[in-house]
Amino acid sequence: MAKQYSRSQQIGDEGHTFAARIVTALGQTWHDRRIDHGIDGEIELIDPATRQPLNRLVLVQSKASNSPFPGETDAGFHFLISNDDIAYWTNGTNPVIVVCSHPLADEIWWAPATRATPPGPGGKSWTIEFDKSTDRLDHNAVPALLTLDRRWEKRPSPVSIHRSERLVTNLLALVETPSSIYVAPTWLTDARQLGPELRKRGYHRSDWLLRDRTIFCFTDPKSSALGSFVEGGIETIDVEEWSESKDTETTNRFVDLLRQTLREQEHHSLAVHRKQRYFYFRATRDLSERRVATSSRGKGRTVFKGYENKRKPGEVAEYRHYAAGISFVKTDEGWAAQLTPTYHYTFDGHRELPWAADRLSGMKQLERNPAVAALVRFWASYLGRPSALGEAQRPLVFGELHSLQVDRGIDEATWRPIDTATGTTDSGQLELL
Repeated sequence: MAKQYSRSQQIGDEGHTFAARIVTALGQTWHDRRIDHGIDGEIELIDPATRQPLNRLVLVQSKASNSPFPGETDAGFHFLISNDDIAYWTNGTNPVIVVCSHPLADEIWWAPATRATPPGPGGKSWTIEFDKSTDRLDHNAVPALLTLDRRWEKRPSPVSIHRSERLVTNLLALVETPSSIYVAPTWLTDARQLGPELRKRGYHRSDWLLRDRTIFCFTDPKSSALGSFVEGGIETIDVEEWSESKDTETTNRFVDLLRQTLREQEHHSLAVHRKQRYFYFRATRDLSERRVATSSRGKGRTVFKGYENKRKPGEVAEYRHYAAGISFVKTDEGWAAQLTPTYHYTFDGHRELPWAADRLSGMKQLERNPAVAALVRFWASYLGRPSALGEAQRPLVFGELHSLQVDRGIDEATWRPIDTATGTTDSGQLELL
């Protein structure tokens, strides 16, 4: 049979040429590999400020396609990597990145190979999740490419420059709450007394507080089973008395009431960890995979999924739930929900894994700042989603993530990102995104 230049070979070559063109346009040097053992090219890093070659190489695995990548939506996609490729890359001394492109559409993205997550129980392929908005291979990627070389971190301190920038935070604006708080005296002294009594009467709502023999809530206690435990008259106070108060105890009560109200508002989809108090997506009834879309575009994110046991094919070893620490804080722009994404692990969708902390630690080591930023945006979009048809009006309404406009920035050529393994600073505080 006569030799042929297959369509797949052509697309692969188009991808290499496309990647080389983009890398060169970014002021870096591209070198093709003559022999491919899982590496298609090399980027020799160039100092953007001095234009001096650094004699540092970043190895590139290029994958091009004119069809959608696995799981591709308008927001992102995932890429599967074999164990052999991972072993080959990690045995070397140079950092490796994966570049995925749609040459015909002039779209190209990149991710460090260290972002790859290992296969779940029974799985064979490693996975890299790509975020189309943050993983583009463009001028914004240059600082991150440079920091793949550890010695780049020893360069002189970043230089502040005059340039307007907008910084987006992990603070989600709380734009609307009920206007009044109901205050009702009771003879009970503790919520641990009131809660069981309410459940006996079939009342399972959690959007109330009991402090100093007084019930606080955003709805009239007389309209529910709470009314049975009211002793005396009910008063109302304007919510601004609590939201604008300078008194620490009052502010803490307001925070607790907001949290209890959010817990009730989202109880159909989210549960709350008893000890660590983070919110996490509930399991589906049949333990099937659950996806959540926050817009009409794309299929959304998988927020609950089971992973097969490697040793016992067909059996699920564990389930992973999307989770987030959600705390309410007062800012100069008003009240906001502070979002700290995390994960929750269970045996069966309900019982927590004893080694959940180890699983969480492993995920945090693999995640990079773009992934954390994408999760913050997901949670912001989820909590701020429009009410569904037939759904009751939510008492707490969220807006957009707070952002800051600054008139001085950092030269991106000398910018030092936060710790790429954890998405945190040395203090552990989630950075501005």
